[in-house]
Amino acid sequence: MGHDYDTETYHIWLLRFWQERKPSPDTPAVWRFSLENGHTRQRQGFGKLEEVMDFLREQMAQHGQRSTLAEDSTTENDDRAQPFDAKTH
Repeated sequence: MGHDYDTETYHIWLLRFWQERKPSPDTPAVWRFSLENGHTRQRQGFGKLEEVMDFLREQMAQHGQRSTLAEDSTTENDDRAQPFDAKTH
């Protein structure tokens, strides 16, 4: 069952993240990240969470998304700001 989403206004990104452990126990593990475009299946890799966020902000700007992020503009009564509970839905 497919969906006909407008790829100019609807964006799908699959986030993956994992830890890479170094051979030396004295060296801390590092986090790695990748985003996969749900429309094209192209992947983009990142070494830092900040890079992921910068990339997503850039994507929003390129596609005309000039509004603030939801976390910046929600209120306490906004349903979008509430955590999802599968037991109640």
